[in-house]
Amino acid sequence: MDYSDKECSNMFTKQQVEAMRYNLYNLRKDLGEKTFIQPPHANLDVTTVFPNPTSGAIRIFIKDPEDEEYLDIELIDMLGRTVLELNVVSDYELTLQTGSIAAGNYRIKIASDKRGLLYKRMIFKYD
Repeated sequence: MDYSDKECSNMFTKQQVEAMRYNLYNLRKDLGEKTFIQPPHANLDVTTVFPNPTSGAIRIFIKDPEDEEYLDIELIDMLGRTVLELNVVSDYELTLQTGSIAAGNYRIKIASDKRGLLYKRMIFKYD
């Protein structure tokens, strides 16, 4: 390996490359396989969130809400911190005020206590 002062140096010797390839191809074959797991109750088509991008409120429409269904709504920044968290009784339409949240990219996650994960997408907030 090149131990130079360069910040981004990534040179390897031929022996190091051979050793890494041997390990990847023979000892760790499973690293190249992709497995996608679908959440057991994923109903991602039952929710609509708009506008996206937004400068103010986000409107959430729930298709066919169930009686006494509770929703957990989380707005998560790009560092993984929850910046807004709500637990509300489901209705056909909900409004999420984002005026106090800084401009940036966020993930919104909406989960139901009866139907599991309903929505998980990126939201873009601007001033």
